Amino acid sequence: MAIFSMVLTAGQTGKITGKVLDKETGNPLPGVNVILEGTSMGAATDANGEFYVMEVPPGLYNVQFSFIGYTSLNISNVRSTVDLTTNMGTVNMEPEVIEGEAVSVTAEKPLIEVNATNEVRVVRSEDIKNLPLRGVTNVVALQTSVVDDEGSLHIRGGRSEEVAYYTDGVSTVDPYSLTKRGSIPNISIEEVSVQAGGFGAEYGSAGSGIVNTTTKTGGNKLSVTSELITDIGSTDPSEDRNKLYSYGYKLASFGLGGPVPVMDFIKFYGAVETINEDDSPAGGSFPLIDKSKLNPANGLPNNGEAFVDA
Repeated sequence: MAIFSMVLTAGQTGKITGKVLDKETGNPLPGVNVILEGTSMGAATDANGEFYVMEVPPGLYNVQFSFIGYTSLNISNVRSTVDLTTNMGTVNMEPEVIEGEAVSVTAEKPLIEVNATNEVRVVRSEDIKNLPLRGVTNVVALQTSVVDDEGSLHIRGGRSEEVAYYTDGVSTVDPYSLTKRGSIPNISIEEVSVQAGGFGAEYGSAGSGIVNTTTKTGGNKLSVTSELITDIGSTDPSEDRNKLYSYGYKLASFGLGGPVPVMDFIKFYGAVETINEDDSPAGGSFPLIDKSKLNPANGLPNNGEAFVDA
């Protein structure tokens, strides 16, 4: 007897589109090969020169264009975002008279998500790396229309239970308490998407907003990422205010990703994180005040007597 199970997931991929034209004549070029470098994903342009690369995981890609009789073209830093369509616009290819080198172009990062049809804000890994905070909750709390109430997020004035949380398309909300479960190391976050309205039917369980977190995937080469944070210092209290004190906080993260040996077409990524912190740092490591120095006699102002106006 076989048992089959199915998990319904929300969107976790994007789409890349564009149109390829002859740079000299402006005519569309059908049959141009469009490949995402280092992946098995790609497409060919149709009779109108248009192409559509579907189900692209979020991240940065180098897009290669090749066609017989034309100079090959590489466009780097093309971003794919969950639930959005990245339109590369018009791509012009030059006719190749003699054999030459490929042309490389770097795509510019848009200031706003022009392809979004609803209110969506995306915070990517390079942005999170430069922020002085940790965790998805703190990233979401920075966005407009979001209020952080001691760790409970309220979007557009709704209750915290009305926010739907997804990680790689899978809901991470406890169906009993309607609260978010689990945490993700910063080094493994590819992007955090916050939608505050106008979301599609696949997010029917959401009331006021959606937080969709996408984790990293393995690249073409083996990569190792590590992070270590500690408040090194003395754990002994003293009266020295200039001394460096430790409050017992230590964080260590480790990530590993890349192609599977022998099977390069299969990519993997994994990350672990450990956090140690003192539950009550005030009881141990902090500057002390020598009360005896308040008054040479008994350590109390005015020798313990009440102050009387003259």
